[in-house]
Amino acid sequence: MAVRGGGGATRAKAVQPNKEPIKLNKKVKAFVWNRTIIKPAEDKTVWSKVKEAPISEIQTELEDMFEVKSKIGAAVENEITVQV
Repeated sequence: MAVRGGGGATRAKAVQPNKEPIKLNKKVKAFVWNRTIIKPAEDKTVWSKVKEAPISEIQTELEDMFEVKSKIGAAVENEITVQV
């Protein structure tokens, strides 16, 4: 009978994320995406050449665009907009 599992010593070490998680100040809508981590030595994609903007420059704008608003707050906001 073959033994399944085991062999932990021969497994390759998983590639780890190289960026810190972003801490948001507001509750935002969930983003659905598939995380892909590429080993730096094997990265032959366009992403290795893209310069990433610091999140601090656009974080407030993104939080405002994707903020989860309560139903009561949204209703009041819409009512005020209609009355103006």
